[in-house]
Amino acid sequence: MKSNLFRFYIVYFLLNTINNLIHPITPAYIKLMNMPNYMFGLLYSSMAIGHLMLSPFWGDLSDRVGRIPIIRICIGGYALGQLGFAIFSIPQIVLLCRFLSGLFSGGFQVTALAYIADTTFEENKPKALSFYAAVSTIACSFGFFIGGMIGTINIYYTFILQILLLSCETIFLDKYLPESLTEKNKNKEKLNIIQSLRIFDLKKGKKILSFPIIIFFIGVMLSEFSRVGFNNSFNFHLKAGLNLPPSYNGTIMGVIGILSLVVNLSINPYIIKRYNLRKTLPLILIINSFIGFLLIIFNKNINLFFTISIMFYMFNALYIPIQQSLYTEGYNKNYGLLSGYFNASKSIGMILGGLISGFAYNYFTMFPFIIVSISFLIAGILYIINCKQFIITVHK
Repeated sequence: MKSNLFRFYIVYFLLNTINNLIHPITPAYIKLMNMPNYMFGLLYSSMAIGHLMLSPFWGDLSDRVGRIPIIRICIGGYALGQLGFAIFSIPQIVLLCRFLSGLFSGGFQVTALAYIADTTFEENKPKALSFYAAVSTIACSFGFFIGGMIGTINIYYTFILQILLLSCETIFLDKYLPESLTEKNKNKEKLNIIQSLRIFDLKKGKKILSFPIIIFFIGVMLSEFSRVGFNNSFNFHLKAGLNLPPSYNGTIMGVIGILSLVVNLSINPYIIKRYNLRKTLPLILIINSFIGFLLIIFNKNINLFFTISIMFYMFNALYIPIQQSLYTEGYNKNYGLLSGYFNASKSIGMILGGLISGFAYNYFTMFPFIIVSISFLIAGILYIINCKQFIITVHK
């Protein structure tokens, strides 16, 4: 079991690295194509809409056929969408290609969480998810760094590298990563495709979608809205506001990734071991909100702007694994379906975060950072309420 999990971490480190190669060159790509500033938000949101639409479906399907087949299908589909993103320059078609990428990207994210749930005991899930968050963070930064450096030479070299690597992973994945879903835990019910395509099917999920878990997922949506809104605005601001080349996007995110890795491997395990996670989560989000307001106040000082931004990213690294570890607490099956709902909640946040940050930036460069900070504050308050809900549920 431990061997399978170790292999999973390696595979997903490579996958997250490959997936993030394009992000540092997207602002330069938008400028190269003479697209308006708000396109950075539209591009991300179109992908997130696709991500939202099929997340529950991929999770439900993986509970029946297994995790590995779904991961392979989704990597291949994502590669196809990225090929279209590289080839076409008409904005409407580019948005359609990003939508196609999003339809498949939700699949390998949902199955990642389900794979961890399959291969770890209940008491080890927080630690495993924390390590997964660390792997994802450093892979994201590594992908940013490589993509930014290559994109400084030629933007299209980055596209070519990503598509080739995705194609290779599609072909060879099952040779290295074994299936995690056992025959005993497979959902033997016949798949109702129409029902599985419903983003939030209350009939299908009535056994797991209690009022406290719904509030929890709303908090997921708000915090993801903040994370994506900040990340997109920060990434685009480096090019549009500060006129820095893609290599700067990659290098800065590389530094942030290393610091976030340290946080995930040192501070997170300490918090998970010693503190009540439901009480800790709202505190972290409220601190992140405060950091966001500090960034707005000191945005004219470039050194303080970068320093405060790094602090913001480090606190992001704290809350994500905690949030991931809490949503399966109290459940021992239907991990794929639960992961689908969790991922769908994140996708709504991704859509709104990308869309609103894009138009807000076009209106006023610090406006998206203001919205993000307020959203984190609301999420923190919601999780304070949510903590009390779960305490009441346990005592009942």
